[in-house]
Amino acid sequence: MLTEQTTPCTVDPALSARTPNVNRSADVGFVMDPDFDPYQTWLGIPPDEQPPDYYRLLGLKQFEEDRQLIARASQVRLTHLGQFKNTERGARAQK
Repeated sequence: MLTEQTTPCTVDPALSARTPNVNRSADVGFVMDPDFDPYQTWLGIPPDEQPPDYYRLLGLKQFEEDRQLIARASQVRLTHLGQFKNTERGARAQK
């Protein structure tokens, strides 16, 4: 059973300082909370479409080429995710 710790992350030690309350395992680094799916909850991406590619994360059709559309979509997503930064699971919105 994994418990919350503040030990350094074995995948990227720099992340440990920014996310001190995320579950960690010495073998695999960060471990997703099995009761929370940020892709589905925050971005509306169902499990059968995960892991999402960059286009799906931005809500765009795959291989979209319009740079202005891509830039606008990224700003919309960042703004949307920003509303979660002061929540219990806000550390995930900062990644």
